[in-house]
Parts: sequence; structure tokens; C-alpha cells
Amino acid sequence: MSVKFTYAAYIIALHLILAGLLYEHIRENHDILWLLPGEGLLLLSLFFAYRIFRRFMRPLEISDAGAAALQDRDFQVKFLRTGAPEPDKIIDLYNRMIDNLRTERTETREKHYFLEQVLENSASGIVLTDFGGKIDYVNPKIREWFGVKDTLEKSFAEVGHSFFDLLQNLPDNASETIQPPGASKRYRVESSDFTDRGFKRKFLLIEDVSEEILQAEKRAYEKVIRMMAHEVNNSIGAINSVIQTTIDFEKEEPRDFSEDIVYSLEVAKDRNDRLNLFMRNFADIIRLPAPAKEPVSLHKVVRDTAQLMTPAAAEKGIKIITDLDATDWQVNLDVRQFEQVLVNVIKNATEAIGTHGEIRLLSNYKRNELIIRDNGKGIAPEDAKKIFTPFYSNKTEGQGIGLTLTREILSGHGFDFALYSVDGFTDFKIVFNF
Repeated sequence: MSVKFTYAAYIIALHLILAGLLYEHIRENHDILWLLPGEGLLLLSLFFAYRIFRRFMRPLEISDAGAAALQDRDFQVKFLRTGAPEPDKIIDLYNRMIDNLRTERTETREKHYFLEQVLENSASGIVLTDFGGKIDYVNPKIREWFGVKDTLEKSFAEVGHSFFDLLQNLPDNASETIQPPGASKRYRVESSDFTDRGFKRKFLLIEDVSEEILQAEKRAYEKVIRMMAHEVNNSIGAINSVIQTTIDFEKEEPRDFSEDIVYSLEVAKDRNDRLNLFMRNFADIIRLPAPAKEPVSLHKVVRDTAQLMTPAAAEKGIKIITDLDATDWQVNLDVRQFEQVLVNVIKNATEAIGTHGEIRLLSNYKRNELIIRDNGKGIAPEDAKKIFTPFYSNKTEGQGIGLTLTREILSGHGFDFALYSVDGFTDFKIVFNF
């Protein structure tokens, strides 16, 4: 039973009793003179009781109205002062509280909007998880880098992307550099957590450090190659000079040199020449000039290179097929360097196939990409992690020059690329970023 109803019932019952007593007094004493004064006093008592009731109920009404406004999260409702001290204290307190809440909510909304804009426009990738470890938010940079769309309320393993597969094993509050298998890009992932409503949530900050690592690697191997080339060239030049002088001297003025000695000298000179060529291959990478870009037809470059490589592939029973998009488009690139990339990739594909296979060159205008696909033996998982490591090769006599040069050229152009095997095919994908 409410206080309002209880008070009203009490006042009504009290005045009914007083009215009954007045009536009995008049009836027993036949004193009609008490009728009008008695009724006047009862009415006056009812009036004051009502006034007291209203003053008593006003704070409660204000409290109820304020509670309803707070429940509806309506922070615009304010009350006017009544002139009565008790209600005005409550009104002043409520109005100050509403002003503070409205200010805090405005500041919170502004901060939330600012944070949202920071996350949406950040040059770094950001992933947030919910209380159960499911993905709760990914910013546009993540979708741009990895081409993922439907990630919300999924675990890292359920996204179906090799990069997210690596994230699920990342320990909390750690920093690691991750390279998805077959991809040229490398990312630094900072893992941390924060408390939200008493529960921990994971926060991942992801940065593309490919260019930073590429430049560091390049500075390191350029220094080593220059030092090696200097020492090898100086030594071999002098040795070859002595060998050639000895051979020429023997031919001009025959001595008692045996044929075996002359042959050995020629073999040594030939091996030195090969060593020179070996070092020149490394030096070609560090001497690679900046690309002289010009707008060219992508399909023309692809067809010309495919035609160039077809005879050598045909000798091994390998077909080179150009399966290009109906729409050709122009790409800003250095034709000579890009042709070298295609030659290296097609040559690697023929070596992976061995004999009797197929290399297919596919373009996709909407995705702005070119794929060189072969049905060779594929890439082993252990090789996929190292495939773009400078000078890495799984061939017995390989130098790893081809893919390293390919990486340098494509990185210099600003193109994304990846090498991976799936469903019995191996794809080298090039994405032409503008």
C-alpha cells in the first residue's frame, strides 16, 4: 500500500470520525448552534490537511518523475522551484545531478566519437575481442590488408585466414612479428588486454613493418655483398691474370708443362669466371635502379613475356596459357623490370612442374591483380614460411637470387604479392596498388 493512499485514507477516516462526533453532540444536546461552526472547522481542517498532503507529496512526485526520466535516459528534464524549502532542496539537487549527467554524457559521446574516428582512420590495424574471445571489432585497415569482411562473433580460427590462424596462438601482453605463409608482408602485433565491466577483453594493435624490415635486410646484405664482391673480384682478377699469362707464355714458348697442367690452369680460370658470375648475380640486386614507371598495357606485357618463355617451356612439355580478363588496363610500371619478374616466376614454375604441366596467367580487372598459376609440386609448409627470405632457396645449387630480385622489383613498384599453394595449384599473385 502506497504512502499516498495511506495518508489519504487516514485523513478521510479522521474527519469522518470528527464529523460523527459533531453530529452526536448536536443530536444529544439539541445544540444547533454548533452545526455551522463545526462544519466550518471540519472544512478548514480538510483544507489544511490537503495543503499539508500536497507539500508532503510534492517531493515524492519529483522523485518519481526524476526516476522515470533517469530510467528513460532523458537528461533534458529539469524541475522549476516551488518556493517551498523541502521540495526546492530536492529540485536543486536533482537539477545539478541532471546537469552533471548531461555534461558527462556529452563528453563521453564526444570521446567515443573521437575514439571511433581514430580507430576507423588509423594507419594501423586494430582487432578487439569480446568477453568470450570472439572478434568484436576490426577496423577498415584490417579489412583492406587481409580482405576479410564477415569476422564479427567469430574466433580467430573461424575467420578462415592464415593471418588470423597465427593470432590465435599469440600470448597475452606480447609483441611478435608475424608473416603469413607465402605472403611478402610482415606485421608487428602488440597484444594487450583491458577491463570492460569487470571482464577482460583482448586488444590487438597491428602494424605493417614490411618496408621497415625490407630496408633493414637490404642494408645488411648490401654491405655483405659489396664486401664479398670487392674481395672476390680483387683476388680473382689477380689470379686469372697470372693463370692467363702462364697459359699464353706456354703457347708462345712451349716449356716442359704437361697437358694436364695446362688443362688444370684452364679449368681453374673457368671456375674463377663462374665465381665472378656468381658474385655478379648478387651485385645485380644491390645495383637495381629505381623503377622508371610509365603507363603500359598489362596484357601486352604479359602476352609478350609468355611468348618469350613458351619455346623453352614447350621443350619440357609445359603449356603456357594466357587466360586474361576481357578488360585490359594500364599499369604504371617499369616494363624491363616487370618482364624480369614474370620471367623469374615462370622459370620457377617450370622448374616446379618438371615436365608435362601447365602454367596459366590470369588477370582480374576488378581485383586489379595478376596470377601466375602452375600445377607443379607445390610449396612445402616449411618453405612457405621462408619463401621471401633474402637468398633463401630449397634447390641444391640455388642462390635464391630470382625471388629476392622479384621481391625487390615488386616492392620498389609498391605492388603487393604472395606465393602460396592451394587445391593442387601454386599461385604467384601480384596486386597492382595505385
